[in-house]
Amino acid sequence: MSEQLGHNGGPAELSPDQQKALFFHHLGRVSALKEKVASASGELRAAYKSAKADSFTKKDIDFALSLENDEDEKMVEQRRRETEIAAWCGHPIGTQADLFDATDRTPLVERAAAEGRKAGAEGASSSANPYDGEAGQVWMREWHAGQKDLQDAFIAMNRNKDALVKGERPVRVQEDFDDLEAAEAEGNA
Repeated sequence: MSEQLGHNGGPAELSPDQQKALFFHHLGRVSALKEKVASASGELRAAYKSAKADSFTKKDIDFALSLENDEDEKMVEQRRRETEIAAWCGHPIGTQADLFDATDRTPLVERAAAEGRKAGAEGASSSANPYDGEAGQVWMREWHAGQKDLQDAFIAMNRNKDALVKGERPVRVQEDFDDLEAAEAEGNA
């Protein structure tokens, strides 16, 4: 026995109380999802504001995300086209046409080092190491360095927060790094 459908594709012949219950069911779901969207939007704005306080613009963050999300060839082609147009307009960017050559000529070990440092700073797992041999060892060494960079940045941020709470002038991040390195050198000596 097949169920008959009403004019909007829903079950036919619902009582007014059933229709009302079904409406409130959907209203509750939509309302909860709208609250999640509003909360996520607020968290996103706060994350951008935090990045801005650390001197990274929204454009910086969005550009980095576009590099991770876009297809490499599409991004390279867009930059190549922009360079060509800049050359037509006599802009200095247009004089560096080979700047966007898609061929990666970076030696493997250097590429592994850069990728390892980035992975460490992003908090990626050390098991994400895609390299073997010397390149793999370099990736891992730089992953550890990136992890230390991240840790040092959090330590510096927390010191600045503590200083603000106490009403003191925040210490610059570089000064914190210098102090931390000096303290570590004294402790290891």
